[in-house]
Amino acid sequence: SVLFVHVLCMVAAHALFSPLSVLLVTFCRGFIARHVTRHVREVTWLRVHLSLQVPTAAVTALGVVVPFAFLAPPSFSHFATTHSLVGAAVFVLVCFVQPALGLPDEAAAAAERRRTLRTHSVVGRLALLLAFAALLSGVALVTAEELPYGDVLPPSLAPYAWGVALLLSASCALPVLWSFVPRGGAGRGGGPTPVQ
Repeated sequence: SVLFVHVLCMVAAHALFSPLSVLLVTFCRGFIARHVTRHVREVTWLRVHLSLQVPTAAVTALGVVVPFAFLAPPSFSHFATTHSLVGAAVFVLVCFVQPALGLPDEAAAAAERRRTLRTHSVVGRLALLLAFAALLSGVALVTAEELPYGDVLPPSLAPYAWGVALLLSASCALPVLWSFVPRGGAGRGGGPTPVQ
């Protein structure tokens, strides 16, 4: 059904690919540079990051398009909910803003590139936190009312849906929180390396 395709897309994008990407850049950048790139030149932290972010954007776009493709025009009032509005913000950030910020102009001054990449980092964390909010508001929506395409979660499954939502939300929020934890020397022990 439309609901399950949407849920699977968004869980894959924002509870798997995107948190892994944030964790990779935050904690494994130095490790990849020291241990992986040294042996396999083609594998850099940026390529691994991109290999997680491209599917994040693609699956997010698919998860947004599927409900539009299968809803009848009278059902579009569903898109005025908090879940839909927050989800739309995540879609715009992940599919348009982040790629634009993450690929800075090589002709720009080094200081400008650093500022752009720092903004990319902050916006990425914001998108992950908004995905957390969208996930929780989506579960609230599906457990509270019948959706326009006829899917509704049986009340007996609501506690399980909330449990899964909280676990998945933790996978969205924890990488963001961990990325602000101060660590000893940059680049030591797998800690983050400064943005170049």
